[in-house]
Amino acid sequence: MVHNDAPPEFWFELLRRPSTRARNSAIRSLSSMWPLTDEIRSHITSYYVEILKFDPDLDVRRHVVWGLLEIDGGCAFGIPALVDAVRDSDEVIRWYATLALGRMGRNAVGSLSVLVETLKDVNPALRVHAAETISSIGFDAIESVLAAGDWPECTWTSAQQHASPFVCQLIAMAWGFRGVEGAAGLISLLEDLRSDVRRSAAAATLMGPRVPKGLIFACVNHKDAKVRTFAAASLRLQGPQVKDVLQLLLCDPDSEVRYIAGRSLASLVFPEPPRGSDNW
Repeated sequence: MVHNDAPPEFWFELLRRPSTRARNSAIRSLSSMWPLTDEIRSHITSYYVEILKFDPDLDVRRHVVWGLLEIDGGCAFGIPALVDAVRDSDEVIRWYATLALGRMGRNAVGSLSVLVETLKDVNPALRVHAAETISSIGFDAIESVLAAGDWPECTWTSAQQHASPFVCQLIAMAWGFRGVEGAAGLISLLEDLRSDVRRSAAAATLMGPRVPKGLIFACVNHKDAKVRTFAAASLRLQGPQVKDVLQLLLCDPDSEVRYIAGRSLASLVFPEPPRGSDNW
């Protein structure tokens, strides 16, 4: 067995082999390397972009776009390849590429057009992640998409029940950025008839400790299990004072909610060591 402490050159050599198993092993090892210097990140991104563009093996391409996600999207020069991957015919590749662009923050501003396309993807969860990725680029990116898009029936003050669900996802993210000011709007979107919109509003609770607690508790008590799942994931960001709420979610009737609540509770009790440490 080869351990992850092998030098990067060893794994780069494995990437050139015809074996799918060898290349996937190299991708997993390179993507979990710690510490990851800028130079190594640049080399990894170059290899991954080449594989993503030209490798005929779907499994390897899935692994490599997951690898880019694991290294926070890679370097900026890899963004065009991720943009192409968001348009891939394979749903798994589209999913990972969308999430990877979200890790790039404002560097991914050039991907806005493809992300807007993804707001209309057949997969509702992927549509939510596209909205999250747009929000990660920044509040001004959300407003520019809303202003430039073909959404004539939607304004910031219009009744969301009659607005495009894709725009409502962006509005949810924008209200998430507004913190306490946007809480009332997000709570209203939690009651929207469309699951996409409700879950986007719940996803806004994942934006960090500044999220109003009233919004989180509205999610915790929501009838939609997916909304409660987002709340369970968000609660760990609020610190140890919410342990009692997480313990209540451990009794939720939905197994996914219980699982995520358990993970969140464990992260508060036993914080994970940095990646690459001996205890990882």
